[in-house]
Amino acid sequence: MRRLSGMSDEQISREIKALEGKGFTGRTNLWLHKLNCEQTNRLTPSQIKQRIHERERQGKSTGKLRAAARRRGIRIY
Repeated sequence: MRRLSGMSDEQISREIKALEGKGFTGRTNLWLHKLNCEQTNRLTPSQIKQRIHERERQGKSTGKLRAAARRRGIRIY
């Protein structure tokens, strides 16, 4: 397994999309879960808030972002 710290944001994003494209989720694939966590951990609190609001406006899921916000004590509203 590769080290997450050595991966760029783009590499992480590509790998997430590839695994999700194969039908995996963070619950069915430990590597995908770790990639998702790393991706959200790299976001600042303001980026997390912004992305939650953007995805809500688009009618998209916000579960991973909201979980990251809760873990970090970030107030969304």
